[in-house]
Amino acid sequence: MLLITSSLSKVDIYVDNPIVIYSVKTSNLKEASPVLASYYRGGKDGSYIMAPWLLAISAGDFRPVAEFVESGEYHPYLIDAGTDRAHLAGVSKMEGKKMEVLKCGVIYTLARQFKMPRLQTLVISKLKSLQPFPAEELIAMSELAFGSDLGEEDGLDRLVVNYIVVSGVGPFLDRH
Repeated sequence: MLLITSSLSKVDIYVDNPIVIYSVKTSNLKEASPVLASYYRGGKDGSYIMAPWLLAISAGDFRPVAEFVESGEYHPYLIDAGTDRAHLAGVSKMEGKKMEVLKCGVIYTLARQFKMPRLQTLVISKLKSLQPFPAEELIAMSELAFGSDLGEEDGLDRLVVNYIVVSGVGPFLDRH
């Protein structure tokens, strides 16, 4: 059971090898990720989350998760969400969009692994803002997020399938 003594307290999350430490608000942890919260250990010397499987996650891949736990958002920020002008701050060129599509696949995979449905929803919103998708990156992102087993249907696979059907990425796949 996660026992939080102060809304201002922080918990250190240990990831990567060599170890990188992210400090996030303890008060946000349980709601943001029940999986991470289940590894919470606290004491008079501070609180931490450490597990061998966390050390296998790169610091760069985990950064957006930590940012989300801390603030409910991660960089680059979604601007004008829910409108046809939605976009990611500072991402306008195709090369940046390609990188962000791939990054979304990694973040979505971690969000699913950590049982973070709000982060999954945010990733989907950010992906929608990147349309039209670069086709090769969309395929690579799908492989990252789903591997060879799609499992149960969720918001990301609905977005990918709908995009392929509606936009004609199918003919692209037929040519390659």
